Amino acid sequence: RLHDHFFLNACGRTEKSFLLRLNAFLNILVCLGIDGSNQTTFTYGLRNTVGLAFHPITNDLYVTCQERDELGDDLVPDYFTRIQEHGFYGWPFAYMSSNLTDPRRRLSNGTSERPDLVSLTQTPDILFQAHSAVLDMRFYTGNQFPSRYKNGAFAAFHGSWNRNNGTGYKIVFIPFNSNTYRPIGYYEDFVYGFLTNPSGPDTFGRPVGILVMKDGSLLFSDDGNNATTAARNICAALGEGAVAVRMCRDWFKRFREGDMSLEDRPKSGRPLESDIQ
Repeated sequence: RLHDHFFLNACGRTEKSFLLRLNAFLNILVCLGIDGSNQTTFTYGLRNTVGLAFHPITNDLYVTCQERDELGDDLVPDYFTRIQEHGFYGWPFAYMSSNLTDPRRRLSNGTSERPDLVSLTQTPDILFQAHSAVLDMRFYTGNQFPSRYKNGAFAAFHGSWNRNNGTGYKIVFIPFNSNTYRPIGYYEDFVYGFLTNPSGPDTFGRPVGILVMKDGSLLFSDDGNNATTAARNICAALGEGAVAVRMCRDWFKRFREGDMSLEDRPKSGRPLESDIQ
């Protein structure tokens, strides 16, 4: 049972890597027992797997992955996908499919350094805008939101740092089919508006982590407001999300202008540990 194991994102850095023996920075997902025993490589070729969660119905393991840089504003898309045991997901030799090889890992004749691995590259379920810097993800198991959100996934976009026009800086929702319990094939904005000037980029917040509370509310953390940790830590996303954005944005603005104190921060953004699912 996968729920009886830890999953860690790890990286073999040299040709002598005991996990993969590849002369490349090849990230893997390591599976090990609760007591740290029986360490095995569950899957590999994942560049930077940050969010991991089991689907509440199927128990399939899904991840969010931050893809590589330095290939342009629109390459390579970050993604959300179900992980297959022993699957290969491209890094660093290919991306998105077996037809797209990384130009930095080609030989002088134009072929890939590792065509054997390129041919195994899995295509992710959902592609995000490149450089969105997707961090956390959670499946929604509450009842506060409309039924279409049940068993779908929310993901936090921390936002880009190396793109001509900033992108990300929001919470998105990934709908799942209610019969197959698989992603429908797209994502949609849920909480947005943190990016005030893409050319800067200028923002008033950068989402990081997500929690689903026992009452069905969705919480997200934000490390973009360095004025105070207590104020930025958690903001509640209620209903369709717009209420939370207005509430948090108004409070942060007034706090910076000196019109509000820490005690005036949104009280719904102070969850108790017992409230977290």
